Amino acid sequence: MKKLYLLVTTLLCASVLLAQPANDNCAGAIQLTPSATTSCSFPVSGTVAGAIASSGAPAECTGNASDDVWYRFTATATSHAVRVAGSSDFDAVFALYAGNCGSLVLVDTCVDARSQGIMEESVYNSLVIGQQYFIRVYDFKTTAPSTPTFTICVMAAPSSKPGCTNNITPANGATNVAYLPAVNFSWNASSSATQYDIFLNGDYVTSTTNTSIALQNLSPNTTYTWYIKPVNAAGDAVGCEANATTFTTRGVPPVPSNNECSGAITLSAYGGAINATTINATASQGVISCTGPNSDYGTPDDDVWFKITAVQNGNATITVTGASTFDAVIQVFSGTCGSLSVVQNCADATGEGATETATLTGLTAGQTYYIRVYDWTGGPNSGDNFTIAVSGTALPVSYTQFTGRTEGNLNLLSWQTVSESNNKGFEIERSADSKSFSSIGQVATKAENGNSSTLINYNFTDAKPLSGNNYYRLKQSDKDGKINYSDVVLLKSKIAGFRISSVYPNPSKAELNLIITSSKAERATVIITDLSGKAISQVNTQLIIGDNLQQLDVRSLTNGTYIIKVVSSSGNETGIQRFVKN
Repeated sequence: MKKLYLLVTTLLCASVLLAQPANDNCAGAIQLTPSATTSCSFPVSGTVAGAIASSGAPAECTGNASDDVWYRFTATATSHAVRVAGSSDFDAVFALYAGNCGSLVLVDTCVDARSQGIMEESVYNSLVIGQQYFIRVYDFKTTAPSTPTFTICVMAAPSSKPGCTNNITPANGATNVAYLPAVNFSWNASSSATQYDIFLNGDYVTSTTNTSIALQNLSPNTTYTWYIKPVNAAGDAVGCEANATTFTTRGVPPVPSNNECSGAITLSAYGGAINATTINATASQGVISCTGPNSDYGTPDDDVWFKITAVQNGNATITVTGASTFDAVIQVFSGTCGSLSVVQNCADATGEGATETATLTGLTAGQTYYIRVYDWTGGPNSGDNFTIAVSGTALPVSYTQFTGRTEGNLNLLSWQTVSESNNKGFEIERSADSKSFSSIGQVATKAENGNSSTLINYNFTDAKPLSGNNYYRLKQSDKDGKINYSDVVLLKSKIAGFRISSVYPNPSKAELNLIITSSKAERATVIITDLSGKAISQVNTQLIIGDNLQQLDVRSLTNGTYIIKVVSSSGNETGIQRFVKN
């Protein structure tokens, strides 16, 4: 879809002459207000769209100043920092001048340390308080940037360069690190840094203002050494190479099993989305190309396949939600692999990380339909993960109901299936907020060998529900590992007593969440022991009536199994709960 937008933008730009910005020449320079702190307190948005080279201006010191624009400020201190942050295609260059328009003198050198989309900044010393200075900004490239905007600000100069930081992920010495679609890097913050330079194997790669970044185009089975160099207007941190760590990427992942039409994965009409990927998928041969209202449907070099079979005449909806870098395209066919006919020409209404939907009408009972999904972006590292779901009146519904009711301190769940195929069983999941679910039990299939075409009833009792909202769903698993989810059922419980209702995530690496349910407000002590009963740590807390969330930092614990209990001030003690630290 993005190419359609680019086409429209190009046509508009070709037919409309952009007006020159008001600050296209030095005489129209926009006044900036210096911040009294090192923060960019008074940023100003700018653009070089429509700008032309200034007449009578000093020669550019680097790049091509054919689209320069001007700003000015009055010095309030002898030192100021200037920052220009360009948009994705804007490669900022700026220079500071003293004097007056027509007789400007360059102060120090012009600033152009980094590439497009990355912030440029510099400190200027020995300024004269009360004197006016001019800033010239332009894009380095000869051609106009596709994103011509930027922000600019003047600040107090930082007192010193930032200190180095420490790498977090990938962990030092990590192996088998997934490199597709990208490797996620993170590090500790440096308090005075305004951005961070990333180095791989000694080479500068890019910069970011965040403390994490995802880098693509890394190679399989390769060991990388990396470090971060914090930066501010005073300069780059020194000696950060000493904090370098290493990791090794995994081998090339296998080609997805549904890389070709013949391996198409069957989608269940009920149970929600399943996880899928186009990572390391290849282009299918002999497939009808996309046509439709768009001029460009991307590059189908990583298509994967799914299929559904209508059990009655009606409609169906295919929904694909991509990971942050996945721009889904959907195409649907009837017929057989090798002899396909287009039913739904390509759906491509959204961009990266969004949800794409294909609506199918007039499906025929007994007919199998094939669904082709690929990432709009081409190239060897373009693939990514996504979820896909199907629904509609033309498709089979395995469940007739999933309901629940409260009896005393118990929550009773029940459901029915009218058909089962290759079913392994059901996992019951619960949540207090309808977002974060955890398992509370399992029920095996009653169908012989997991297959049935008759009505089967199932039940499950939650003997320790949460006080307040309890959201339940079923996680149904096939014998081949495929997973489907049911609709969500909400039950509200009013619980008497005192207990640990939930411990999650379990296992835990860093933070353990403990839900303590209490029938009254009172003090309590949370105690962690090892398996021998030796107390490792304890925390005092104040409970309120209902559910209480207690968060515990378990990073200092060695890997292993521990026991957690809560003792109230009235002497009540919960049942023992175990958790694993890994």
